[in-house]
Amino acid sequence: MKIIPIYNPIGVCYRFSDRTIRRCGPSFATPTQLDPFRPMKTLFALLLGLAVAAPVLADSLPVLKVSARDGVLEPAVIEAPAGKRFVIEVTNDGKAVMEFESHDLKVEKVIPPGHKASFIIRALKSGEYRFYDEFHEKTGQGKVIVK
Repeated sequence: MKIIPIYNPIGVCYRFSDRTIRRCGPSFATPTQLDPFRPMKTLFALLLGLAVAAPVLADSLPVLKVSARDGVLEPAVIEAPAGKRFVIEVTNDGKAVMEFESHDLKVEKVIPPGHKASFIIRALKSGEYRFYDEFHEKTGQGKVIVK
């Protein structure tokens, strides 16, 4: 006699070779019974997530603020620590759209009036890194001095 399990939303039914169906009802198997390693997998996933997130949460990055007002960036020169990541927060206080761009820092973003944008900058070596407002290149110039 051949037994064929039939899986459906209400549970497991068994069809026998003589075409009769028996034990059709809800399946009382818990997820742990189906996968005995499930609690261990869940714990591992939580620990892995904590291990990845802990350094990021513990490392508060310095925030350097730049304000763009009608094509002028203030302050035009900002200082950052060498070998450490930091955040540049650009606020567009002007009436026109601006595009904060830096080939040296590898960032570019269009910022509408009244909005902010933040850029996480990788750890840099000592030096000067230029940034500018692409829509107002003559007046919207600035640089980051990394020491």
